[in-house]
Amino acid sequence: MDDYGEDSQGEFPPVEFNYIPTADELIEKPVESTSSTGGKSKNSKAAKASDEQALKRKWIRNREKAEKLVAKTCRKNIQPGECMEFVRVNFDEGIGEFDFYQESVSLLEDANVRTQKIPLIIPNYVNWTRFTEIHTIDNNNQVNTGITEETHGHVMIIWKWNEVVEKIHGQVFTESLVNISKILQDKKLIVILYQMKGYFAYHKSENGGGKLKQKYDNIDLLPKISRKEFENAVVKTQIRLGCTITLIENSQDMSLSIFRYTKAIAEIPYKLMKEEGTKHLDFYAMDDNRNTIQVDSDGVGLKRLWLRQLCLFNNASLPTAEAICEIYPSPSRLMEAYDSCSPEEGEALLKDIPISRGPSELCTSRRIGSELSRKIYIMFSSMDGSEIVQ
Repeated sequence: MDDYGEDSQGEFPPVEFNYIPTADELIEKPVESTSSTGGKSKNSKAAKASDEQALKRKWIRNREKAEKLVAKTCRKNIQPGECMEFVRVNFDEGIGEFDFYQESVSLLEDANVRTQKIPLIIPNYVNWTRFTEIHTIDNNNQVNTGITEETHGHVMIIWKWNEVVEKIHGQVFTESLVNISKILQDKKLIVILYQMKGYFAYHKSENGGGKLKQKYDNIDLLPKISRKEFENAVVKTQIRLGCTITLIENSQDMSLSIFRYTKAIAEIPYKLMKEEGTKHLDFYAMDDNRNTIQVDSDGVGLKRLWLRQLCLFNNASLPTAEAICEIYPSPSRLMEAYDSCSPEEGEALLKDIPISRGPSELCTSRRIGSELSRKIYIMFSSMDGSEIVQ
């Protein structure tokens, strides 16, 4: 017997062990894993999710490309020159009888402006139609384009001299335009009186007008009105309706006037877009002035800009600005000098700066003076932005 009181030669009953593989064995033999079917399923789902993400990223890239294309097209359509293609000038049939009609149509068509002659609600009437491209992007990122059209708010009424004379003589000139304004409701009237100056020149000339008699062939059959009557009727109408009345004498000026109005109407969206970025500012910040000074990243041009700013003051010539610039080469240097002065000293800071009258040493010189010195000090030191420099 052994120490436990049992026969050492006896046999223990058989015991069954469940073998559990180690982590290293699992890594070395992945095929023998107990969940091989589940792993394949997970890999398949992961691959499918990865493909979906790739397709989604591709769709987003294509969408961004389509949006950029639409934005580029919209900007291009409103650019000066390009925008003329999206305007149509509508002439009333009566305009076709005027001597400027064919010339106007040719001038407009040369600028890619569409024109048409149709019967309109008002005789001798011109209006403008604007076409706008509407772009939409479908789920396949395809750009679809549609066209909308709208009639612009400005309209033009053209009256020839004989019609103007009859209306003023009959005292219905103003009332006729008032009735037209009621019919057109919110439209802005542009009234053109054609060849009226020649009418008065004809009556003023001693020989009956000479060459003017050929142009005004039936003038003697119409009533005669004075220039005072004409001016009173025009002023009365402009005050009552707030419209623009213009006198034009020849076909060239008339054609050019129609073209200029067309160009201005076509460029309205472009100008509104440019103003959109600066409308929140309380000062004018547009950069389309031809006399602007370019300043590069290295600061080249700053001196010219400083000289230009000084020249904005009354009686400040270029030699005056150059004299100040020699001592204070930048606005910051001048501001630093003002900060170290009292108001009285600041107003007199620049008055004794000499201004040379020429390059020669024999040339006399003068000084800036207290008045200009005071104005410059007020401009650069005032804390009130609405203070008037005078």
